[in-house]
Amino acid sequence: MKYLFLLLVSMFSSILCFSQGPLNDFDYDKEDLNIILKELGFITFKVPIKQNKTQLVDFIFEEYINEKMVNQKSLISEAKNKFEKAGVDWWKKYFTADKDSIYYSRFYFIRRDSSVILRLKTHGYSSNENITSLGSALFDCRMIDSAKLEIDKSGSISPKDNGDILFLYANKQNVKEPLWCPSGLPKSEVIKRFDYVLYIRIKNFDN
Repeated sequence: MKYLFLLLVSMFSSILCFSQGPLNDFDYDKEDLNIILKELGFITFKVPIKQNKTQLVDFIFEEYINEKMVNQKSLISEAKNKFEKAGVDWWKKYFTADKDSIYYSRFYFIRRDSSVILRLKTHGYSSNENITSLGSALFDCRMIDSAKLEIDKSGSISPKDNGDILFLYANKQNVKEPLWCPSGLPKSEVIKRFDYVLYIRIKNFDN
């Protein structure tokens, strides 16, 4: 897997004008790259978030299995606990913006055998979440329609919206039906339709 990924990165970073095959002389583009990465077990999202110097942007993770919420946690609360256990109290500086601006938060979903690793890189802080409840089930990820519309409209989203931005969905390992796209479905229906769902919500952190 690592060899294939390094080969892929090398191929695309060195030159992006390879033809796609004999007698098919068209350049590789972003859609090709996304499909190839997805086949290798990588799904990525890049979310522009509007943040000022007084805000602490938090991400809430909600896990659902068989329609029941089994886990909910706050990225900042978890980081704060880790810092406090280490005897330091300057955790806030990692989440504080240098200036009022738009910052990208990056989400990388990576298949690793019987689990999925979610790597979140946000302003000043990064986190790894190991999702083991999926087993080797089929999974996919999707941005919330309202979040996508807001980004298209204004160029970013705000933590003041306190809304879901992304979700991962999966069926059990022994379910052979196609993983239907849940486009347009409300959250309540998505949770009913799939065996495992992970929602990621953005909000201002309450000190």
